[in-house]
Amino acid sequence: MTNYINSTSHRGHNAIVPGASGCGLKEHEVAQQIHDKFRAVTKAVDATDNVGRTANANLVNIVNKMNAVGKSFHVSHHLNAFNGQANGFEVWYYAGNAAAKKLAEEICAAVCKVTGWVNRGAKATTSLYVIRASTGSAILIEWGFVDSQKDMDIMAKKMDAAVNAALEVMGYNGTGGNSTVAKKVNYQTKTGFYEVIKADTFYCEPELKTKSGWNAAVGQRIAVDEVVKIKGKDGTVYTRGKTQLGSVTRYITLRDDTLKKL
Repeated sequence: MTNYINSTSHRGHNAIVPGASGCGLKEHEVAQQIHDKFRAVTKAVDATDNVGRTANANLVNIVNKMNAVGKSFHVSHHLNAFNGQANGFEVWYYAGNAAAKKLAEEICAAVCKVTGWVNRGAKATTSLYVIRASTGSAILIEWGFVDSQKDMDIMAKKMDAAVNAALEVMGYNGTGGNSTVAKKVNYQTKTGFYEVIKADTFYCEPELKTKSGWNAAVGQRIAVDEVVKIKGKDGTVYTRGKTQLGSVTRYITLRDDTLKKL
């Protein structure tokens, strides 16, 4: 879930159907800034729609772009609005998707810690269209309430800190300050024994398309028999560790923030 290979990002709404507004701001314009910062780091495919003339058309166009990438991981950027008093940060995920729930919870905690936004928590849904209709896994982030002056004052001062906090949860190293460009974690390149330092998942193939049902727990030791190189769409080379789980062959990403070489 923390890997942006074959993944998408988009901002909700567009200038034709702009979504919510408040405090002199428009949701789609603020969300665009956040989305741009995300893509500058992750290189995710842009699934934003600029031509849909109704709310439904906008949603359908976004999901079509998401699904054109294939079974993937998606991030949707929005801002809430209610009555000018409601405030806080929340992340939506598909009900029953345990990995997405965990990611949503961790993003909420990390972003609210650095910003001071009220943590409204991870919220399960089966009805939000971009989550329900997209293939793979998706989260929808509500970056505060656009009609809350309290929230938008935080946004004005701490947008970069908020974005970097979310990126760090997703496996990227935030640079802090006003810089929004973060770099990806490094990948291990050697065979041998590794210790799991951050929980991960074993997959059936090096492209990480199919989860095997086996998880790598913190403290577990893994014997990597072969290092497989995979080239991402942006040209970045990623490595996978080939290992044996009983009588079957499985693969795990060789990120240096999840596996430590022994």
